Amino acid sequence: MNSAFAKSKTDDQGVKTVVIDIPKIDGAKAYEPALPASFLTAGDASKAVEIKTDIAAVTIPGNMLTAADAAAAQNVSLTIAAGDKSKPDADVRAQIGDRPVIELNLKIDGKQTAWSSDSAPVTVTIPYTPTAEELKDPEHITVWYIDGSGKAVSVPSGRYDPATGKVTFSYHPLQPICRSFCAENGNPRRHKACGADQGRHGSDHCQSSLSGQG
Repeated sequence: MNSAFAKSKTDDQGVKTVVIDIPKIDGAKAYEPALPASFLTAGDASKAVEIKTDIAAVTIPGNMLTAADAAAAQNVSLTIAAGDKSKPDADVRAQIGDRPVIELNLKIDGKQTAWSSDSAPVTVTIPYTPTAEELKDPEHITVWYIDGSGKAVSVPSGRYDPATGKVTFSYHPLQPICRSFCAENGNPRRHKACGADQGRHGSDHCQSSLSGQG
């Protein structure tokens, strides 16, 4: 990775970003790229890796983990998965509609691991096509995080960019439970949790969603 960073340019925030572009694989429900643990525990906020897939793009900062988080670890992997929208019950499926469903998981040497850092959030970008009603008021397309207990929490950084057709947000915790990211036009109290189905890479994964509601 050192040679890749040496070739990359510093942005206006003083950060060098190396892009890992994973080609789309027909039928794939998840991608799980691995990175050297030494990169993520180096404490270097001036470096980042952006992992691009057809499901979502995730940018990971070089100070994401501490040495204690990944003591003696060799590899850190991030699962970027498309959730199975057939798993939730009928009322939840109705709220999700045809909008994308994603899940993120962090693994250290193959073990699913909780993570949280106020100083080193990950940034997630998801392709999103608003409904005609949402396009009338796109600034109110917001992102919701639904935790394993089904509680919906607003992610204030979430924004839809009409120029790119994508929703982008930054978030701090990745826990080994169901995560949902929902684009919502309306009262968060109306939103119901997504169901969960835990599976191995390449099969069904813990349910999560990016959905919109007019």
